[in-house]
Amino acid sequence: MSTQSLPASAEERAHFRHAVVLAGFVLIVQCLISIFYIWSLGNPTPHKVHIIVASRHEGNAGYIANQLNAQTDHPVRATITTNQQWAQQQVKDNKAAGVYVFNPLDKVNDLYYATAQPSGNRDVVEQVGAKVAAKAHTTIRGHDLVPTAAQDKRGIVPFYLVLGLIIGSYLLPTMLGTLTSPRASTWGGVGWRLGVFVIFSAIAGILGAWLARDVLDALNGPFWGLAAVGAGLSLSVSTFAYGLTSLLGPAALAVNLTLFVILGNPSAGGAFGYDLLPGFMHDIGPFLPNGAATDAMRDVAYFHGTDLLRPTLVLLAWFILGLWLVYMVSINTLIGTTPDQVAEIQHEDGFGLVGQFVEHHAPHHSNDSA
Repeated sequence: MSTQSLPASAEERAHFRHAVVLAGFVLIVQCLISIFYIWSLGNPTPHKVHIIVASRHEGNAGYIANQLNAQTDHPVRATITTNQQWAQQQVKDNKAAGVYVFNPLDKVNDLYYATAQPSGNRDVVEQVGAKVAAKAHTTIRGHDLVPTAAQDKRGIVPFYLVLGLIIGSYLLPTMLGTLTSPRASTWGGVGWRLGVFVIFSAIAGILGAWLARDVLDALNGPFWGLAAVGAGLSLSVSTFAYGLTSLLGPAALAVNLTLFVILGNPSAGGAFGYDLLPGFMHDIGPFLPNGAATDAMRDVAYFHGTDLLRPTLVLLAWFILGLWLVYMVSINTLIGTTPDQVAEIQHEDGFGLVGQFVEHHAPHHSNDSA
């Protein structure tokens, strides 16, 4: 029986049930977002934040480093050096959170950090420096080795730019699946969808870099480098989200929300570095598109692209996974079609009618005699 022949009251009851299910789903997502964001970001706790203690004498540096490493729960991981310039370069290359230069004969010791790193890192470095100076009865003088752009006071703009790009990149295939079909019915349908994602990603990367760097003055770094990171992120997320939508249909939205919003955003190392996040979020953050792209965007903007290998491989892996999902779903959709079916679905896919999995069997031939 079609829904048109149902009594209005029956249709309304069906709509009501659907609305209840949808409202329940939204409430679950809302609660999960609150739980993971509060758990991850509400009480950042440092764990083995890398700090270098520099001194002319290894014994002095080792004494301070041993005290720092002996703290309960190991908030920092202190190493030592007698080469102050090398230590400062480690901060400039985003390989250490800070450098404390200790000289027991001076009343003022120097503390080096990078505002361009996540804001929590600088806070840890300043707190450690203050404790060391208090015990040594000295004061500290701060030096910002890698300052942020004028409108990026806390070094968080790379994350905000990534956040905007990711939202657009998983919404596009989700909405496209609603307007046309969850999966393509022909290889041509696969091709034009992927073509849309490529063009969209290129424009999104360029627009993001232009807005953040040139319009808002909120990022430094080379324009085309920032645009390339944004485009790579957008293409990897949109391709994966499309592959997931092809496989799961509307249910893919729940998986995308879980990966990119509930888990991806709080673990991305945006507001606080990975070393300040809880263990699970610390472990998954660098390998989700959010964290990888935030690292890459920050690295290009402020650290001269010194550490792009891992973020690039992570984004590439998500893109390849998306292509694999698209390929596998398309193979299962297209195998076993007759010429008439091919012609029909080619027409349908061009106009966005819903593609469906076809039954895998050979054309039936009647054995009835005339």
